[in-house]
Amino acid sequence: MVQVDFKQVQRLKHGGTHWGFFAERSFDNDGLPTQMLDLNDCGTANFHLVFLVHYSRYLGFYPNTENASDTTWFDSGNGTFVLLPATTSPHAEYNHLLTQLFGMSFDHIDHLKLNHHQRNYLAEYLLNYYALHVDNFGKPKSFNVLQSVFS
Repeated sequence: MVQVDFKQVQRLKHGGTHWGFFAERSFDNDGLPTQMLDLNDCGTANFHLVFLVHYSRYLGFYPNTENASDTTWFDSGNGTFVLLPATTSPHAEYNHLLTQLFGMSFDHIDHLKLNHHQRNYLAEYLLNYYALHVDNFGKPKSFNVLQSVFS
């Protein structure tokens, strides 16, 4: 999360709506994301995933979830849900998890039950989503390190 934010700090140079993500007192009635991490007693295994989803809103490419359902596919290239899988859609077994993740708030992180492989896939998918929408994003170096440590 820190590397993702650092990349945005370098890109935005203290401007834009990026700072609102950290400066707002209320974020979806959950409080600041870092406060939610400190106060969350339900586990933090999925915090980074929910953080990436909500952070995308402040960076300007939060997905349009209006058509999200169990029968639609997420098209990360366009940031929308479509009727047929796109080339940028997740694998079928992860699509419904991604749909749940996009509707998740910080105070309901514990409702998303993921195993290690699902969590890694979704993290990598979200980082690829960022790379599609943020110029010169590049994958954070810590991602590969954490994957190898926890595998």
